[in-house]
Amino acid sequence: MSGEENPVGDHYAIYLESYRIVYSLEQQPLKDGSGYQWCCHLSVSISNKNKYPHPESCNLILEQFGMPKVEKCVIWLENENDDELPSAVNFVSEYNGKM
Repeated sequence: MSGEENPVGDHYAIYLESYRIVYSLEQQPLKDGSGYQWCCHLSVSISNKNKYPHPESCNLILEQFGMPKVEKCVIWLENENDDELPSAVNFVSEYNGKM
């Protein structure tokens, strides 16, 4: 996020049907600003521009990566106003040390 390195998705991605999936472990700042914690970050996009994957599809993908269901993750949308890039939904959850 600091720009010191290229995003993981520039190097590693999984393609499954029309889905592009990028998974990483990363440090995210704690809400109170007192430090950082390790988190799982999963980004899911589909080949249709300006569309997002269905939540149930995301739940199946999250499960395969050992992450909690959609409603228990921090979620944000990416590229929602950019007609040139596929739109992605990002999921972040606390890393529990298991895979």
